[in-house]
Amino acid sequence: MTLSWGVKVPKEDAERVHKILLKRKIIDISLRTLRDEKYVYFPVVAPIVIENTELVRMNFPKKNMLNPKDKIRHELLKRVPKEIVEIVPEYWEVIGDAVIIKLPEDAEKYKKAIGESFAIALGKKDVYLDKGVEGELRKPRFELIYGTGGPTIHKENKVLYKLDPARIMFSSGNIDERIRMSRLNITDEIIVDMFAGIGYFSLQIAVHCNPRLIYAIEKNPEAFEYLKENILLNNVNDTVIPILGDNRNVSPEGIADRVIMGYLHKTHKFLRRALEILKPEGGIIHYHDLVHNYGGIGEAKRRALNILENAGYRMSVLSSRYVKSYSPNVWHVVLDLKVEQE
Repeated sequence: MTLSWGVKVPKEDAERVHKILLKRKIIDISLRTLRDEKYVYFPVVAPIVIENTELVRMNFPKKNMLNPKDKIRHELLKRVPKEIVEIVPEYWEVIGDAVIIKLPEDAEKYKKAIGESFAIALGKKDVYLDKGVEGELRKPRFELIYGTGGPTIHKENKVLYKLDPARIMFSSGNIDERIRMSRLNITDEIIVDMFAGIGYFSLQIAVHCNPRLIYAIEKNPEAFEYLKENILLNNVNDTVIPILGDNRNVSPEGIADRVIMGYLHKTHKFLRRALEILKPEGGIIHYHDLVHNYGGIGEAKRRALNILENAGYRMSVLSSRYVKSYSPNVWHVVLDLKVEQE
């Protein structure tokens, strides 16, 4: 039980008063509302005067708060002004033991208190402030605002990913695509992942799909070290062969049944290299691209078709989908392409 301010309301007027309290965002969401034969007692975070009510001090039982948003708000109200709580975004990303948040400029003054609130509410070790990404390798610009930082292990669809969230990009928005790849029927195939990163797609396929071999290529040395660790962590070292370097220089040629092109910056410029990696008769390419709202998926299809036809290949689209919004008016899409020599 917690001694708190409460608003005592006749039952017949409780609905009206409840709406007022919700609108003013003054109900204490950590405590339970009480009732007796004549009155309803709403717990509030501060004294308030409302017509036809009585302000009381009484013991309220604590609520079992299962909603993470309620937990976060409750912790924030302990540490930062209410007007700041109202502008803290109600979304976040969890990567292993780390939480990633974005804040408006007016809230950054309280970033350490906000970080502590998220960590306690969500039971996580570290909290980072997301300030975007930079460079060709999409390196995160994350500021540690709570905790000690360092590597964490993120579990997704029975696959373990070890990474340092402050140094290696990991997009929760791609989860559906990673899981979709884990469900493909590709038993005994040879696969080349041209942009493997820490093993985003390669590990899902290796753990769930029973391929013969996966060549996972990554040119960022830091990501490559995590790729090697993750191969061992998931016990797929007999299936996944990591290769360090630019795929234009180090890829095996003429061996793949399937090529993964999980890259988003002018991916079409690597399509000819993907054709060299496939077996001579062709195969499947999982082609990721960025398109504008006005062009949609058709924009990616036209771009790929132009290159493949000029290289002497026929292309058919087995499936296509929007993965996620990338930026205002720009979408991340993926096409499953079957390509064959003319």
